[in-house]
Amino acid sequence: MSEPVASYKFFYLQRANLPLLKKGKPDYEIVNKHSRAVIGGIEWYPPWWQYVFWATGSGVVWSADCLSDVQRFIREHAGKEANCKGEEA
Repeated sequence: MSEPVASYKFFYLQRANLPLLKKGKPDYEIVNKHSRAVIGGIEWYPPWWQYVFWATGSGVVWSADCLSDVQRFIREHAGKEANCKGEEA
C-alpha cells in the first residue's frame, strides 16, 4: 500500500502500484476508509487528454458529496500533473 495523496471524509486516494504507461501519468486508487477496499479510481485517459473517474462493481454507491470530492481531487491534484494536448510529460 502506498501513502495517501489526499484524504476526504469517507475515502482517501493513493497512487496505484502500476507502471506509468499513459505518458508518464500516475493512476490513483480510491480506498474506503472503513473497509480499506478499493472502490474506484482516477486515471489518465489518453483519447480525452484528461483524468477520468471509474467506480468498481455495482454494489458501490456514491453520494453527491463523495462525487464532489472526486471532482475536487481531479481539479486540484491530478490536474497539476496533466499537460495540454501535444505536450510531453
